[in-house]
Amino acid sequence: MDHSTDRNLEPDSGIPILERPFHLLGFFSPERPSWTLSALARESGLPKASCLRSIRVLEKYRFLRREGDEYRLGSQFIRLGAFVQESSPSRAIALPYLERLRNTTGHTSQWAVLDGSEGVYTEVVQAQAGLRLYIVPGQRVQLYCGASARLLLAFAPNSVREHTFLAPHQRYTHTTPTSLEELKTLDTLTQKTWMAASFGEVVEHSVELAAPVFGANGHFLAAISIGAASTAYPSEQDIKRDLHLLNDTARELSHDLGYSQAWLGDPDFFLTMLKGMQLLPL
Repeated sequence: MDHSTDRNLEPDSGIPILERPFHLLGFFSPERPSWTLSALARESGLPKASCLRSIRVLEKYRFLRREGDEYRLGSQFIRLGAFVQESSPSRAIALPYLERLRNTTGHTSQWAVLDGSEGVYTEVVQAQAGLRLYIVPGQRVQLYCGASARLLLAFAPNSVREHTFLAPHQRYTHTTPTSLEELKTLDTLTQKTWMAASFGEVVEHSVELAAPVFGANGHFLAAISIGAASTAYPSEQDIKRDLHLLNDTARELSHDLGYSQAWLGDPDFFLTMLKGMQLLPL
């Protein structure tokens, strides 16, 4: 008798049986929030019967719910998400700062953290009026484009940085930085000034400005950012105003979280460099 086959694997799949429910959950996203059984089996590469068994487990524990012929994420994620947010001290302290930043600028404010080799927006305080941006809580981003992502990359472990620099880079718009030279130049600027800006890098006609948040012992915690439509910044002065507001907010918040070292954020030099590099689309 041949005992070489792992009992946790089926002959027609390379995914261990215990991992299949988690594998399926990875296909749900803001762009594709619902799936039929057939579509999910086809996209995941699992046999339809195996896919259905995994779905039934996820339904049982309320990680998925069925609506007609389609499946969506279930209420268990709401419960767990609320627990994770409430159990995070930095989140509790940061939220009033995010709300103040939104109220002062009139734009959406965001909180993003590093998760492995990606960034995740864990808090998004939407603008009360005007354009609502594409970013939603829980949205994951690659670290090579977008202001928050670039800020996370600047303070990421070396292994994550090297992986990001060397990995293939998809071009989302004509301003998406994809070459190694572009990425390293922008990264150096962010490391020197503690600021990042993106102009339509992920979505056309959008602007994001970001600054770092640190905790005790100089530990990097997150990127705090402002997101708006490009029409919100008709002049250099408008960008300068919000860069200073963002920098001041990041510094105050960091001090509340225990940061006591010198603050190196430099919005004026950052803006000067953006102009010199012809990255300011005004």
